[in-house]
Amino acid sequence: MKKIYLLPFLLLCSMATFAQIVNIESLRMNAKDKKLSGIVDLDFAIRKNKAGQTVVIGTDVGAQWNLGRKNRLIFLSGYHLTQFNDTDDPTAPSRNFNNQAFGHFRYNIDLSKTIALEAYSQAQWDEVQEIDIRFLNGAGLRFELLQNDTASFYFGLSYMLEYEETSERPEAITTNEHQRLSTYVSGQLGLNPFLNFNYVLYFQPRPAELEDFRISSNVGLSIRLSRKVNFTTSASLLFDSRPPSTVPKTQYFLSNGIRMDF
Repeated sequence: MKKIYLLPFLLLCSMATFAQIVNIESLRMNAKDKKLSGIVDLDFAIRKNKAGQTVVIGTDVGAQWNLGRKNRLIFLSGYHLTQFNDTDDPTAPSRNFNNQAFGHFRYNIDLSKTIALEAYSQAQWDEVQEIDIRFLNGAGLRFELLQNDTASFYFGLSYMLEYEETSERPEAITTNEHQRLSTYVSGQLGLNPFLNFNYVLYFQPRPAELEDFRISSNVGLSIRLSRKVNFTTSASLLFDSRPPSTVPKTQYFLSNGIRMDF
């Protein structure tokens, strides 16, 4: 089983399946031995948010360039549509929203066999979550805790600067600039040659105000249909201690889709 590495740097777009925390770990590619590799995800999700239970469709695209034996550059982006009734008029017909998009650049350099330095930038927006725009820039370390033919386990810790504009009301835009820590644990387990289990947990607190934090957890299963096509299913839970007043603190997502590798 090849080692899993992905990485951090900036652009634009946000992902309906993971709301305010973009789950980069779920998009990491296992192709350290290839010069260029990538993925395309097509998914359908049920999402619980401020509009109640909604339907989401979308796509995510990722590419990884191995610049050398120890250096990698990754680009990820996503675009999703959500259909639900207008919360101001629940009787109105359902309508589609281009509610989320994200872009993510990440650079990785191996410091040793088990430690990598990551630097990243990200941009996202999310109409449903009242995020007009959010920019992240950060850097940190990724530790390989376990790696063998059937399982891998990683821990990541980074420091990031966050700028966001939110609009709880159309006439009122709130600007926030924060420093955050971003930590995660992630793992994969190959149950057999056709079935792969994966898990990731994110925790993003503000060091100056620990009561302000976000937690995101995702559990997924991938079933190999062919050499380059997999069926994926996942469940996610997101908690934000201080979202905009119109957005619930806790949300969940149930997603099924197809992943194509190249």
